[in-house]
Amino acid sequence: MSRKPRLLLSRQALADNYQRLSSFSGQAECAASIKANAYGVGIEFAAPVLWEAGCRTYFVAYLEEALALRSLLPDAVIYAFHGYMPDEFSVARDKNIRPVINTSDEAMTQGIASLRPALHIDTGMRRLGIPHDEFERLLELMECCQPSLLMSHLASADESGSSQSQQQLAQFESVRDALGSRCPPSSLANTAGILLGENYQFDLVRPGIGLYGGSPDPMDPKGFQPVVTWQAQILELQQV
Repeated sequence: MSRKPRLLLSRQALADNYQRLSSFSGQAECAASIKANAYGVGIEFAAPVLWEAGCRTYFVAYLEEALALRSLLPDAVIYAFHGYMPDEFSVARDKNIRPVINTSDEAMTQGIASLRPALHIDTGMRRLGIPHDEFERLLELMECCQPSLLMSHLASADESGSSQSQQQLAQFESVRDALGSRCPPSSLANTAGILLGENYQFDLVRPGIGLYGGSPDPMDPKGFQPVVTWQAQILELQQV
């Protein structure tokens, strides 16, 4: 054994966590959030394991991450949360990267529909997404960008006793109802959202931290296994 501390990565734990999250997700497709280099685990490690486990849809933060992932998984569906810069349009199109649209201006970009984007609406996160005061334009935006996915993000699903998730769910459902038959497949739940139950799962769920062994409730790990463990040699034992 090396004297140096080392990190050990478990492919089995990652695959098992994905399968467990998928089993919690009912009829919804279970995607994977592997932004920030798969939460530090490394996409070169995580992506092939998740693909082998059955994951076909992935979310990353930036186009650069999406391109790195595309080189590993040529047939995957890949969404980039932060979309793309204007000079990156052709790259996104050529590499089949689906941007997540967060503003009305992005939704109105000429040719954006060819990228099959996701349309992100802000139901309370107050970070990214089409704001509430622009919801009356959703039909117009939908016509322009023809999204493959309607999504929002839960702000406090991991906070026990918070009513915000219920409020966001109600707002998300009201948007879906307003769109009617024009509503594309929908996604709201992260790891914590999946555990809130079927009402939050819709057509696709996007777990992140749970894939790597983290639980929204530290007192209830839900059977998730740590993908990363730390190992080091004991240097000395002393009596106290």
